Amino acid sequence: MILLARRAGRAVRPVLVPAVLGAWLVAKQLLWSPAFQGGASVPATAFVASVAVAMVVLGIALRYHGRAQLIALLALDATLTAVYQAHILYHRQFSELGSVATLAFASQAAQVRGAILPLFRRGDAPLWADVAVLALMAAVWRGREPSPTRRWHANALAIAGVVLFTTAAAPLLERPLTGPRHMGIARTEVATALNVVGYQLFDAATFALRRLDRSARSSLPEAIAYHRARTVPAGPLHGTQRGKDVIVVQLESVQASAVGRIVNGAPVTPSLDRLAHESLTFPEAFSQVGQGTTSDAELLAGCSLYPLETGAVFTERYDARLRCLPEVLREAGYRTVAMHANWPNFWNRDRMYPTMGYERFFSIRDFDASPVIGLGLSDVRFVEQAAERLATLPEPFYAVLVTLSNHAPFVDPNLPRALPLGALEGTMVGDYLNSVRFTDAAVGALVERLRATGVLDRSILVVYGDHNGVSRTASGTELVDVPARADRWLTYERRIPLLVRLPAGAHAGPRPAPAGQLDVAPTVADLLGVPPETSFFHGRSLVSDPPRPVVFPDGSAVSPELVYLSPEGRWGPLACLEAPTGAPVPPARCDALADHAARELRISRAEVNQDLFRWMLPAPPGMLHARGHP
Repeated sequence: MILLARRAGRAVRPVLVPAVLGAWLVAKQLLWSPAFQGGASVPATAFVASVAVAMVVLGIALRYHGRAQLIALLALDATLTAVYQAHILYHRQFSELGSVATLAFASQAAQVRGAILPLFRRGDAPLWADVAVLALMAAVWRGREPSPTRRWHANALAIAGVVLFTTAAAPLLERPLTGPRHMGIARTEVATALNVVGYQLFDAATFALRRLDRSARSSLPEAIAYHRARTVPAGPLHGTQRGKDVIVVQLESVQASAVGRIVNGAPVTPSLDRLAHESLTFPEAFSQVGQGTTSDAELLAGCSLYPLETGAVFTERYDARLRCLPEVLREAGYRTVAMHANWPNFWNRDRMYPTMGYERFFSIRDFDASPVIGLGLSDVRFVEQAAERLATLPEPFYAVLVTLSNHAPFVDPNLPRALPLGALEGTMVGDYLNSVRFTDAAVGALVERLRATGVLDRSILVVYGDHNGVSRTASGTELVDVPARADRWLTYERRIPLLVRLPAGAHAGPRPAPAGQLDVAPTVADLLGVPPETSFFHGRSLVSDPPRPVVFPDGSAVSPELVYLSPEGRWGPLACLEAPTGAPVPPARCDALADHAARELRISRAEVNQDLFRWMLPAPPGMLHARGHP
C-alpha cells in the first residue's frame, strides 16, 4: 500500500503544479480584469475564454518536462501577467483598455514614470505571486523525471483551448472588427465578452486592418462629397482679423472644473478669469482627444481632424499628407512656429510638426531649461522666454505654445504650494488644483508680457485645455461638486476651458453652443478671412457657422438637445440623454446623432489612414476636386 502511494505521489506531483497554476490562471484573469472592475458581472463567455487561455498556456508548457516545463510555464505566465498589469494601469489612468497602437509611444513611459508609479496598488501583488513561485521553483529545480503527459496530449489540450476560445468568440466574429456603433463591434463589448486576452487579439486584428487600409482610396468620393457639402455662407466676423498674428496656447491637463473655482476663499485661476472677461468664451467646450492625449489635442486644434480609434496620428501617420492650419497660413505668408519645452521627439513632434506645416520648432534645447517641473521647463519660465521670441518674430506669425508643468502626479518639489487647500490637502484633486494655479500664473505672465510689448492687441489669442487632469475616481472628488448625472464624464472630465481673445477684447462674451477642439482651426481661419475651400477642416467656425454636434473618438456625441453615450465609452451601456437635464430618453432619439458621429469619424480616419489628402486639392470656390476625379 505504501509503495502504491509513493508511486501515485510520483505520478501526481508533476501534474500538480500545472493543475494548480491552471486554476489560478483562470481566477486571476477574472479577478484582475479591468472589464469587471467595480462589481460588474462576469458573463459566461468571459469565463469560457479565461479557461481556454489557461488551457493553451498549459498545453504549450506540458510539451516539455522537468525544469524546462517550469521555465515554459514561467515565461507564458509572466507574459500574460504583464499584459494584465499594463491594462490595469492604463485603465486606472484613462478608464479604458490600452491598445497595441500605444506601443508606438511606450518609450515615453520613462519620462512620465512619476505619473505611472502612483497607479500601482497593494492588491496588485497577488497578481504576480504565481510568477514569483514559478521563478523560485525553476531556480532550485533539480529533478529530471519525464513528464507524465505525452506530447500529443499537450497538443490536444492547447488545440482544445483554441477551439473553446473560438466558440466563445464566434458570435462576435459575425460583426465588423472596427469602431463604435454603426461602425462595427465596440471594444468594450469584446473586453466584456472575451476578457483581456480576447480583447488584445481583437485589438491586434483591428490594428492590422487599419495598416492594410493605407493602400486603398475607397473613401475618396465620400470625403470629397463631405467637404463639398460643408460650404456655408461667410459670417459677420469673417476676415475681420485679416493679417493679425495668431497665438494659440494649449494648457496641459486643464479642465473646466478647475477654472473659476474658489478654494478656501482663494481663486484657482485668477488669470484665466480675468482673460475671460475680454474674450469670447465657450462654456460648453469639450476635449475630443483619444489615446494620443496631448498630441491628439494638437491634431484636433491645428488640423481639425479626429484622433484615430487607437494610438496617435503623431506616431502612426506623421508621414501622411495632411492639410493643417499652419500649412494653410504658411502659404498665405505667415511665419509658423511651435514651442514646447520638452524633448523634440516626445510625441514624435520633431517628425509631425513639419507635416503640419510648422517652419520652426522651439523645444527644450532652445530654452534656458531651468527650473524643471515634471516633464520639462517650468511653465512660468517657458512663457517668459516664449514671449521674448514672439516679440521678435516677423509678422504676421502663427505660434502655438504647449505648456507642460500641470502633468500628473502634480506633486513636483519645485511646484509652489499657492492654494490653501484645507480638507483637500493630501488628495489628488487638491494637488491638481494647486498645480493648475501655477499654470494659471504662467498664463497671466504671458498675457501681461504680450500686452506690454503691444503684441497682444495685434493678435488673436486662443487658450484651451488639452484633456482632463483628474478623473471622477481620484481622491478628493467627494469634496468637490462632481455632478452625479449619468453623463458627468462630459460635465466634469471632458469639459475644458476655451477662450478666444480678439484685439482690444472685441466681441467678448459667452457663446453657449457646444464646441470642441476640432473647431479651433476653422474659427481662426474664418477670423483671418482664409477661404474655406483651401482647407479640409471637419470642425465649424465658432463665430460664423451654425451649431453642430461635438463628436468624441469613441462615437459618443453631444448636441444642444441630446447626449449620446456610445457603448465604446467609459461610462457603461449605450445611453441617450437630454442635454439640459441628463434625463434618459428613448435610444431611438439619438439615432441621427449616432449616425452623424459615425460618419464624421469614418471620413476623417479614412483621410488619414488612406492618405486621401494626397489626392485632394484646394480649388476655386465650388470646385473641390481630386486628381483623377471630376
